[in-house]
Amino acid sequence: MSMFADQYRVESGRKMDWNYSGNGTYFVTICTYCKNKFFGKIVEGKMVFSDRGRIALKNILLISNNFSNVELENYVVMPNHIHILLRIRKLFLDTEIYKENSRDVINHVSTKPISTKTENMIKSSPMKIFSLGTVIRWYKARTTREMHLENKYFGWQTRYYDEIIEGEERFKIIKYYIKNNPKNWDKDSLNKK
Repeated sequence: MSMFADQYRVESGRKMDWNYSGNGTYFVTICTYCKNKFFGKIVEGKMVFSDRGRIALKNILLISNNFSNVELENYVVMPNHIHILLRIRKLFLDTEIYKENSRDVINHVSTKPISTKTENMIKSSPMKIFSLGTVIRWYKARTTREMHLENKYFGWQTRYYDEIIEGEERFKIIKYYIKNNPKNWDKDSLNKK
């Protein structure tokens, strides 16, 4: 731990020399407050969603609708956490690169057109970029707000875990892990008995 203004502070878990708004693939884990099992339970290797779990899942599926530069590769909602495997691609609004519906093979990203909503958000944003942190903040805030509107007690842990995926082999391992997470719930380190 380091000191700032004569107080200890928790170091950032982010990689300091990495651009989290550029092209990249990320494995993200977000836990609920105190690892409470808000989202449901695992029965015979399958997730049975609570109302909160359905809200969490619905909002994962809305990420790509709200951020045209984000592609969901895989995801799972578990009783007390979620995993998301996603790709972020850098937006080039001044070029024609994203006008075609093709793939950028070198960077492993889709070049689907940017939605007008996203383009307007980028133009009105002071930073004009959407980073991994922006996407996760949006997801956590929207999910929390919807649950509170339904008078449901809910909270997230303040931080989240992310891993930068830098190889096809690691990508396949994470994708397999996410797919099989409900079947392996009994062995999961986040499954507090």
